[in-house]
Amino acid sequence: MRPVYLIALISLFIGFIPIVLFLIRKQKKRLSIQTLYLEPYVWLILISSVYELICTLIFKLNSDVWFRTYLLLEFMALFYFFFNVFKNRYRFLFYFFGAVFLLTFIGLLYVWNDWNNLKTDSYLSLIEAIFVYTFVILWFKDVFLNLTEQYLWNFPLFYFISGFIFYFSGTLFLFLMGDLIYESPEVIFEDFWVFNIILNIIKNIFLMIGIWKEQKK
Repeated sequence: MRPVYLIALISLFIGFIPIVLFLIRKQKKRLSIQTLYLEPYVWLILISSVYELICTLIFKLNSDVWFRTYLLLEFMALFYFFFNVFKNRYRFLFYFFGAVFLLTFIGLLYVWNDWNNLKTDSYLSLIEAIFVYTFVILWFKDVFLNLTEQYLWNFPLFYFISGFIFYFSGTLFLFLMGDLIYESPEVIFEDFWVFNIILNIIKNIFLMIGIWKEQKK
């Protein structure tokens, strides 16, 4: 088995764990209200892992439509998470990013067959990354202004935020390297795919740590 597929299988296996931990903690009523806002996202991780395992790795189906759909679902899950974490604050920013993402998503549907899908999807990924980084910065600002814990690692949300930062760093890399990947798809894309899978693994590990931390309260 090629190393890249082994890494992909590890990533898919890890993708099943966050929802299991989440449901166990939820059943025992060990989750804070802020962690409950993560539920749509951990379900999306599970759905993505199942799809990738069955449709991509086993049946090797074309995943272009799924990747575009996943970006929309991921943005919605992240929008739900941050919107509730901030308790309806920064409404203008939320609506602004929501409108920009949806308009871009709809607009790119009209050039689906004209551009390389990886290149067009990178624009959606860039908007999503800027959205995440904007609210991550705002979250850190609020934390340092209203710090109730001595150490950040006592906050489960800190692990969720850290996971998103690592993951969307790869998204920014994709956008910046988009032209190079487009021109050399056979060599560069596989390298990026491995890089993206590793970041996805790191993100899911951070999510698991954050969910697990809540049981100690």
